[in-house]
Formats: sequence, structure tokens, C-alpha cells
Amino acid sequence: MSLERQQGIIDGINKIILEVVDDAAKEYANDAFAKVISDEETLKKMMDMLKNKLSDKVSTELDRKVTDYINSNNIASRLTDTVINKLKDYGSGTVPLVKIVKLNDTEIGRSGKEYFHKSFDSILSCVSLDDPVMLVGPAGSGKNIAVSQVAEVLGLDLYYTNNVSNEFKLTGFIDAGGRYQETEFYKAFKNGGLFFLDEIDASDPSSLVVINSALANDYMAFPNATIDKNPKFKFICAANTFGKGGNLEYIGRNILDAATLDRFDTIYFDYDRDLERALYPNDDVLNFMWTFREAADNLNIHHIVSTRSIGKVYKKYINKIPCEEILLSNVIKDLGEDDLEMMIGKMRELHSYIEYNDFYKKIKTLKLGR
Repeated sequence: MSLERQQGIIDGINKIILEVVDDAAKEYANDAFAKVISDEETLKKMMDMLKNKLSDKVSTELDRKVTDYINSNNIASRLTDTVINKLKDYGSGTVPLVKIVKLNDTEIGRSGKEYFHKSFDSILSCVSLDDPVMLVGPAGSGKNIAVSQVAEVLGLDLYYTNNVSNEFKLTGFIDAGGRYQETEFYKAFKNGGLFFLDEIDASDPSSLVVINSALANDYMAFPNATIDKNPKFKFICAANTFGKGGNLEYIGRNILDAATLDRFDTIYFDYDRDLERALYPNDDVLNFMWTFREAADNLNIHHIVSTRSIGKVYKKYINKIPCEEILLSNVIKDLGEDDLEMMIGKMRELHSYIEYNDFYKKIKTLKLGR
């Protein structure tokens, strides 16, 4: 390395550190580079040594300069109320992040700033493997939202159909004018997309048999043509029961064909408290609704306290709607007085702190007048 190049390096380094190091450090740098020879390995070692020697001093000095700048310019007090309130909107210091979903360490999709149900990753994994999925869970647990999030993450269009009363709701039909009337299922099967059949257990079982071949094979005969399945076709259905017929909560549910049920990976989709807390961050609402739900379960009283109903209570409560009105329209609903009295007692037995809750105080004084 020429003497001119050595001197150029020294001058450059001095210029960079002029503002943040003292004369002793600069003298050290000059001495070090004066010993540099043409050997590149020696040069690299000298650079590493210099970096280690100066790093702490440079960092300390830069921290001091930044702090002085913030204080002298009164940066902290210049944050506007709008910015502060926006930060508070996220609640409890929890900021929703972008959801990045991986399968076997391979990223298969991502979505925006949202909250996700605890079963979301399981659903997405099955769908990504081209397995049809059946979500089974109580009403108002967020199944529809989770399915839309799966479609978003995978970058697919979402096609929706609610309970199938006849096979033409899936296959379509030729109208009186000879024109084929497409269905959501047809469009998803042909063009690709996520087809969501909601309340499959409220569908006519014989009408669902037509999809067996579509799920098992790569083609299906529609009234207008036999169509090959698009490689991007995905299928999710949702139910409140396991396809074995109705129960005391979901009376109008059908027994589904065993061959149809066998096509699906079944995932139980229960209420998710972490999701409810993220969506509706109010302790008065959550503690009351969770304890009310727990009491109903303990007493085997068939009364639904869904994520959806918690959302309604939360929205009304933060908008100053009276507790009595909220309780009557969104919590008690069709409960009889005897069941309600038992639940009030059970709530106190489960969690003594509930006595101090505004909703609990009000529900003890309510007269149903039925």
C-alpha cells in the first residue's frame, strides 16, 4: 500500500471521528495506521482493533449528543394529543403485529394488524395441505372471522354459502333461457379460492353428497360441464354440532352422511378468552361475562354467552348505555327467573370478587316481570 493511500485512510478516519473522540484517540489512530503495510490481513486486524478501541467512547458520546438534542429542542413535549391518544387505543401496551404464518419453517402467508383465534394456525396448516376443514364450535365464537383471515393470509378470494337446502345451491342449474346459473361453489372450484360453507349441519344431508366427489377427486360434473378443480381451490365448513344431529342448544341440526363427514379434518373452535380480551379490553365487562358463562356451564344451563355477545355488551357499556338495559337485551335474554337466581348464586360461589362488579350489582336487583 502506498504512503499516499495510507495517509488518505488516516485523514478519512480522522474526519469521521473528529466530533466524537478526543485527541488521544486520534493520535492512537494515526500511530496504528502508520504501521500498516501492504499485507491485507494485517490491515484487517488493525481495523478490528481500532473499532473495538473506539466503539465504547463513540457510543457514549453519540448518546450524549442525542440526549442533548432532545432536551434542547423540547422533543418530548411536542408529541401531540392525537399521537398519544392513538397509542392508547392499542390498550395495555399491546400492539397488534403483522401475522406471519409458517408451515415447516416456510412462510405461507401473512395478514394485517389483527388478532387471531387460538385455533387459527391449525386451520391454516390443514388448508395449506389441501385438506378440507370442518370447524365445530358454539355460536358466536368467531368462526366466520377466522375463515376470512385464512383467505387473506393465503391471498385467496372468499366464496360464501350458508346452509345448503338443495344440491342446486352448490352445483347451479340451467335456467329456462338455457343459461347456466353459477354458484359460489362453482366459481371457487373453477377459478380458485376459499369456499366457506357455513352451518353445514343445518344443510340437507342428501344435498351435500354431491360434493363428496369434488373433495375426493380433481373434477366435478356441473350442469353445464365437467370442471377440473383449480389447484388453488380450498374448502372450509362450519358447524355448531359434530354432524350427529341436534341437541338442546342447537335443535334444528341434521345428522350428516358419514361419507361426507369423513372428508373433513375436524377442528374444535371454542371461545378464546385471549382473543376476547384483545378485542374487548374492559375488566368490568369481561369478568362479568366470563363468570356468567362459567356459571351456566357449571349448572348445565343451556344459555349461550358468546364472543359476539361480549362484543355487543362492550360496545354499549363504553358508550354509557345503562347496565340494566344491556343485561336485559344482551345477557339475560330468555332466561327464566329460577335459572337466573341459580346463576347469580353460582357466580358468587365461583368468584367472590364479582360482588364488586357493576353488572353483578345490577343483575341482583333486576325484576324480569315475566
